[in-house]
Amino acid sequence: MKLKHVLLATALTVSGMAHADDTESLNHRLRVEVGAGILTAQSGRDFLGKSPLSVGGGYDLGRVAGGTWGLYVAGLYYNRGFEDDRRVFTTIERDVSAYGLQYRSRPTQQGFYMGGGLGYYTVSSTMSTDLGNVVTSNISDDSAWGSKVFVGKNLSKHFFLEAGYTHIRALQLSTGPRRNMSHTTFFLGYRN
Repeated sequence: MKLKHVLLATALTVSGMAHADDTESLNHRLRVEVGAGILTAQSGRDFLGKSPLSVGGGYDLGRVAGGTWGLYVAGLYYNRGFEDDRRVFTTIERDVSAYGLQYRSRPTQQGFYMGGGLGYYTVSSTMSTDLGNVVTSNISDDSAWGSKVFVGKNLSKHFFLEAGYTHIRALQLSTGPRRNMSHTTFFLGYRN
């Protein structure tokens, strides 16, 4: 069984225990975030570009120690397609994706909060070439544990701004050098 499956099973088990002990209902459990990421190392920028699209989401599972804890998913994405003078179309898709557990403090009266998380991160690259009647693909990936810290401000009942830093050890795809995928992110988010 892979470690990421153990992480998910642990989250679901603890979720059941948290809900059993949580007498106060949680409002605004689901969070969706869209923004941009900035990779901190040149090797990461060479792989994903200067500011790739960053998306994320989370689901609060329970209350603990003056805040909430829950699951998160996140990703940085790069996609580029081009056609050469021989009319061969090539698509390059690259991403860093993650899921894990996170903790978020309760907001202050001014709406500020902070938190952190631990997750399992995967970097992958796919290059597909369409030769008309034949499509070829080259796929490579690598995975590692990573951590993140973040601060945010609630703008209203449903909208928030968030900035964070994610640290991931250098990863190596089968088709290239080790790449440092640590990054900062800036999100505008919505919670239900």
